[in-house]
Amino acid sequence: GAEIREALTTWTGPAVNVIYAAQTGNIGYQLAGNVPVRADVHSGVFPVPGWVDDYEWRGFLSFEDLPYIVNPERGWVATAGQAVVPPGYDAQLAEQLADEFGPNINPAINQHWPDGYRAARINQQITATAAHTVGRQRNGTDGTMAALQADSIGTLVAVFAPLRTQLLPALLCCLGSNVVAKDSPS
Repeated sequence: GAEIREALTTWTGPAVNVIYAAQTGNIGYQLAGNVPVRADVHSGVFPVPGWVDDYEWRGFLSFEDLPYIVNPERGWVATAGQAVVPPGYDAQLAEQLADEFGPNINPAINQHWPDGYRAARINQQITATAAHTVGRQRNGTDGTMAALQADSIGTLVAVFAPLRTQLLPALLCCLGSNVVAKDSPS
């Protein structure tokens, strides 16, 4: 794991989630790449006027400030677009880096992440089986890891399915039989 993390210190492209497994048995996760330290008036979500100094990047987070985990207690690592640091991490990091970058900074790692439904499905699949298999099995079936990678069950469907049965009739009853808009030339 240490060699992999050392190699990732040279990654200078956009930030990426890297999951690794070493021959020694170590597993881990590392955020690698350039994460800008912005002024606190700039979230990084929308374009800003690049000619205005208030929006200038103050620099980049150092590799040591990027989140990582080695050999987690649960015994596995997965990333599927979910938040990689806990709530409050960015504020804590801003306070920690104030001497280096100034007091009004936004070192955002943890904003605008999906709610973790894909990661929850991976967790559900991994924890449902005590021992997983890879590759084609003797009985001709794919291993459990191949099935997990091909899994297309959306956990959000379970959240929205009850709404479908409640809202659809309400929407249909509001529709009239006239399907031509009033301002239509036809």
